[in-house]
Amino acid sequence: ITAPADVSAECTAPAGTPVTLGDATASDVVDPDPTVTNNAPAVFPFGSTTVTWTVTDASGNQATDTQVVTVVDTTPPLLLPPPNVTVECKLGTAFLGLASATDNCDPTPVVSNGSPPIPLADFPLGTTTVEWRAVDASGNVALAHQLVTVVDTTPPVVSAPPNLAVPCQGAQGTPVGLGSGSATDACDGA
Repeated sequence: ITAPADVSAECTAPAGTPVTLGDATASDVVDPDPTVTNNAPAVFPFGSTTVTWTVTDASGNQATDTQVVTVVDTTPPLLLPPPNVTVECKLGTAFLGLASATDNCDPTPVVSNGSPPIPLADFPLGTTTVEWRAVDASGNVALAHQLVTVVDTTPPVVSAPPNLAVPCQGAQGTPVGLGSGSATDACDGA
């Protein structure tokens, strides 16, 4: 008996991958039609599996040969980042949300954005790109991006100096010291 050539297949599911093995060739000097069997599972796990092919002739004589089936994982996970976020500068503490990932071979790829969830209050004014990563058990990496836009649409709060009443000093006008106003803003410290 001669087993089919070794074969490699891309992983299609965590529970196992169906693989087309090919056909073994067998001959016998007495039995023109010996029986060929193998011990292959219905689906193959990730990694290498040795399949034993057996030929049995009409007299019960047997011979074996082996074939190696290798299931590999070279496909990165499918990564879905959270929706883009727009938040008013320094108001509230909304968060980025969570990304999700699925993978053909790894049921639980690891998802991260390089740091713990960041309160949006810590992002600068403007648009920041957050890079999300998903890594499966084979080390395949997927990247996706989320935009965090911090806007400032709230006007400052201004405080005028107190009202003044001064006596008139002449027909040409009266010099008056107005004092100083002040302003605060949620986003602009100055």
